[in-house]
Amino acid sequence: MTDKVAVVAHGGRLGHARTALVADAKRAFGSRLLWVEFTEGAGTAGALATRAIRDGAGAVIAAGGDGTVHEVLQPLKGTGIALGVVPGGSGNDFAFHLGIRGDAGPLLRRLAAGRIESVDRLDVNGLVVATAACWGVSAGVGEDATKLRNKVTNWGKMPRLVKGAVYQVTAAARLLRNVDGIFTMTVAADGRSDRYRAWSAAVGDSRRIGGAFLAFPDATKHDGLANLLVAEKGPWKERMWTAALLGPGLHQARPGVHTARFASAVIEMDRPMTCVADGEILPLQARYEVTVVAGGLPLLLPEPVAPR
Repeated sequence: MTDKVAVVAHGGRLGHARTALVADAKRAFGSRLLWVEFTEGAGTAGALATRAIRDGAGAVIAAGGDGTVHEVLQPLKGTGIALGVVPGGSGNDFAFHLGIRGDAGPLLRRLAAGRIESVDRLDVNGLVVATAACWGVSAGVGEDATKLRNKVTNWGKMPRLVKGAVYQVTAAARLLRNVDGIFTMTVAADGRSDRYRAWSAAVGDSRRIGGAFLAFPDATKHDGLANLLVAEKGPWKERMWTAALLGPGLHQARPGVHTARFASAVIEMDRPMTCVADGEILPLQARYEVTVVAGGLPLLLPEPVAPR
C-alpha cells in the first residue's frame, strides 16, 4: 500500500462522469488522495504525472485507456512511483493482461486496499511501453482506429462493446483494402540476427493488442523477456485465416508466422516506419532498441488481482 495518490483521468473518453469519479476517489482514498485531474488533450496526461511526482505522490492512477497509461508511464520511469490503472478506453489491453476490470468506484476502493508489486518494464527507444509496439498492418490498424475514434462525437459515452470493437472493425477494413506492402526487418537479439520479409510485426510483453487479439498468449511480465511476432504477406485467404486465429491466440503455428523471445534487441527496418505503441502513433524511425528491465515497473494492484 502506498501513501499519497494522484489520479490522472482521460477527459474525453473515460465514460464516467467527472464529478462521480472525483467522489469515488475521495471515498476510496480519503486523506491519502492528493487530487483528481482530467486531461485536456495529447500530452497533458504526462504533464499531470510530472505534477504528481512534484506533489509527492507514491502512486499515480491512470484512469482511461492504454494511451493514457502510456503517457503517464513516461515521467514515472525510474522514479519508483507506482502506477495504478482504472480502465476506460477502447482496448484496455494493459488492464486486461493484469486482470483488472470493473467499474471505477469499486475498482478505486480495491486499489485503496491494494499492494505494490514490481513487474518487468518494456522500453522501446527509451519509451516505456505497457503493451506492445507495432509496425506494418498492426500499426495501420492502430492509426485507423485512432482516426475513427476522433471522428465520433462523445466517444467516451459509447457502450463498452462498441468501443471494444473499433480495432476489429478497422482490422477487417484494412485487410479487405489490402493497402499494406512488405518491409524488410532485421532483428539482432541475444547473440543472433534474423531477417524477415514482414507484412506485420509487433513486440510486447502483454498478452493482448488491439482490444481483441491475443498476439502473445503466453506473455508474462515476470520473465524478463519481450515477445516478437512477425507475419509474412501470404495469399489473401492465408492472411484472413491468420487474422481470424489471432483473436483466440491460435496463430503461432500458421504459415509465415514467426515468433521469438529476447531480453534485448535492435530492430532495423529497410526504411523509416510508423510505429504504434500502446495505441499512440510515434514518429517515423527505422531503428528501434528494445530492452526489458526486470522488475522495473512498480504497480499498484487491487486486491486480489495478481499480475501475469
